[in-house]
Amino acid sequence: MTYYFLVAAICSLLFAIFGAFVLQGLRKIPANPPHKAIVTRFGKRTAEVKDEGWNFFPFYPYWHGYILVNVTKVNHDLPPQLVRTPDMAELEIPISLTWTPINNAVAKDENGQVVFELKDGLTNFLNAGGEKGVKEILDDIVRERLREWAMSDTEGPLTWIEALNAREDAINVLMKSIVGERLEAIEADIPTSILLRFYHLPSKTFRKKTIQEERDEKDWAMLDNYRRRLGQEEEETLRRQTERRKIAIAKMRQGNGGQLLPQLGIRLDRLNIDEIKPRGELAKAAEKKVTEQREMEGDKVKIGNLIARIKELVALDFSREQALEIIQTSKGQVKKEISEFKGNLSQETREMIERVGSSIIDKILAKTA
Repeated sequence: MTYYFLVAAICSLLFAIFGAFVLQGLRKIPANPPHKAIVTRFGKRTAEVKDEGWNFFPFYPYWHGYILVNVTKVNHDLPPQLVRTPDMAELEIPISLTWTPINNAVAKDENGQVVFELKDGLTNFLNAGGEKGVKEILDDIVRERLREWAMSDTEGPLTWIEALNAREDAINVLMKSIVGERLEAIEADIPTSILLRFYHLPSKTFRKKTIQEERDEKDWAMLDNYRRRLGQEEEETLRRQTERRKIAIAKMRQGNGGQLLPQLGIRLDRLNIDEIKPRGELAKAAEKKVTEQREMEGDKVKIGNLIARIKELVALDFSREQALEIIQTSKGQVKKEISEFKGNLSQETREMIERVGSSIIDKILAKTA
């Protein structure tokens, strides 16, 4: 009896110890918002990463532990970036980014071939300072590169008016600065901005100039001369590379860019530029110009309608003066009033008027007979 009691006691003790061991090491990784856990041993990070849900960490926190990493997509809106164009105009460019911390991922080309593999990304994410550090790094890259692009007289806009329509080019230079070598290069001896401007994605070919401006003429001539020196295969390669770059820019603006940044441990999903606007006095002058342009267009429409209405009335045997008077009267621009004059005349005056009026009427009737 004593023997069985001793065995039961030992089993109960072992079961209790085992239960305590399991319970002390059982930890739940949050799933809402989604997290991952980098496993640590004796306080040092390892390459092992646990997914969300219940996980076991033996002798927590002394032997095994973990560092939680929030892997939710981060929407990062930068403050409007202030830049100057070569004509010294000040503009503000609002930029928004979306990125996701990621541990392991594979990048493939259009043929499904692996071109890059990301490993231990969350470790690099923590080394970069986590969410705060990554934001600061991206802010610095964007700010410096954007200012260089805006002031450049070779790759950027020459005037602030050109800058207002250069969002695609600005996104392209920022993508190249952030993504770096993992962005497929365009092998050409002319600026990428020219290729992007003249390449028409729907028709999959280079279009000819459409805006008769000095720079448009010059850039088109540069592209045309360069293409003439290429063989058929080389030009086809240039066309494909430009097409893929435009598609990559479009995807990045839509939020499915999927560019891996191993040095930061993130995947860049979206990079977009909202409306580029002038600042200060330039903004006031631009707004005034737009208002005057609208008023001018409105005046043209009004004048055109007036001319058409006058022609309609002239066709009905009215003179131009009468037609204009009718239109103005109908719109209330000219008021027609009938005034009645009353007065007292002597008997002699009335008889004289009657005689004169009668003689005038007799003469008019004699002429028309």
